[in-house]
Amino acid sequence: MSGGARTTAASLGLALSDTRLVAVRRTPDGRIAWRDAALPDAFEAWRGAVQAVLRDLIGEAPTSTADVRIALLAPAVDVRTATLPPVNDADARRLVARSAARHFLREAEPLRTGVSAPMSATDTAAVAMSADGSDARDVRLIAGASARRTRALTEEVIACGGRVRWIAPAATVWPTASNAATGHALVVHAAHVEVVSWREGQLQALRKARHESVSELIPRGASVLTVQASLEPELTSVLASCRAQVQRVGGLLVTPVRVDGQNNESDAMRLAAWCALTEPRLEMPLSLVDDDAPDAQRPRARRGSLRLIAVVAALLVFAGVGYRWWLERDLAAIRRERASLEETLTQRGLRAGPGATSTLARAARDSLAAHTPWSVLLGDAASRLPADAWVRTLAARGDSLVLELVARNVERAWSALDASPQLADIAVTGPVRRERSLDGSVSERVTLRVRRVLPRASVDTTEEATP
Repeated sequence: MSGGARTTAASLGLALSDTRLVAVRRTPDGRIAWRDAALPDAFEAWRGAVQAVLRDLIGEAPTSTADVRIALLAPAVDVRTATLPPVNDADARRLVARSAARHFLREAEPLRTGVSAPMSATDTAAVAMSADGSDARDVRLIAGASARRTRALTEEVIACGGRVRWIAPAATVWPTASNAATGHALVVHAAHVEVVSWREGQLQALRKARHESVSELIPRGASVLTVQASLEPELTSVLASCRAQVQRVGGLLVTPVRVDGQNNESDAMRLAAWCALTEPRLEMPLSLVDDDAPDAQRPRARRGSLRLIAVVAALLVFAGVGYRWWLERDLAAIRRERASLEETLTQRGLRAGPGATSTLARAARDSLAAHTPWSVLLGDAASRLPADAWVRTLAARGDSLVLELVARNVERAWSALDASPQLADIAVTGPVRRERSLDGSVSERVTLRVRRVLPRASVDTTEEATP
């Protein structure tokens, strides 16, 4: 490999609680490596322990990267049921993020939150009603974890050359652990049990109860995966008691997937790490990925770039179509003017055949020669006007010229212009206004319209050319 290119060389599954980290790494050739580390309480020491494990597993190949999937177990994450207004998933996530302190009874620290899709009404009360029955609300699973620690996890994975695929509660991987499309997972903790229910791989409910109340949460004939949340010796007997309750109500105990040829139902963290490693889904419910981290922004930046490229391409196509329309419009105008010119030449006795470019050019020169240039006319008029008269504005259109004249005596200026052989039909188009300047002198202002006279030679030539 050259140029520092990076390739996906390994997959990494992590399971974290507040006090323990279990990680498993699988290389493309199938080799498996496990790490099990204790995590201290202090944040900096906790971060250092996580960093050491990640560097040990990911940093073996400096030019390679790894896809990292992270499953969080209680008490590092809190998963519970919440009743929310009937809004879409994005609005539900924003609503829970804004009111995290109300939903999660944790110390005063910022939380990263995740929200599931509304639960199915067949398994739980997916639509709750207010006291008067007028307000329908969705029942969803919500998850909360320390924002500082999820951000630190993401940053450390990136620093080691990895890429965070997802961070989610371990409850989302229990369907993978049981190999059952529909079932329940019974997670035994020191003080309580959690029952996670799913259908077709989608979470449907999460309930908590005392150890002796397991039989009340398990329906008859249900497939049940039982796991021990920690390695505390006293939980072994509690797990056996819960399994006996499941059997008494007719539940079917499910053997979890085997990890390295071993049954891991006595160690939920080892099982969760393995399921995170082998989980086929790239997006998980209750996702807790830090959206502000650089690694999390890459997919969003990629989607934004694609949208920008699509917009630019659409604008280029629109500009091309608009330019073609503008070009066709101008070409059509040129064709109309050319047809009009040919008609004029025909009326004057000049017939231009195909390719007769010299004839058309000569006709254009003759047409220009038939009119006295405006510069000549203005020069003649300026030489004839009295010294106390001047032109303030003028505008030419066709054979007519409209000018605004200022003079001490408009009558003398009129007579001077009328004496020009180049001008004819002098007419006043407005009133004569008298104006007094600062020095007390009085001047007159008037607007005139005049017509230029065609040279007689041009008129005679036209008459001779007429059949």
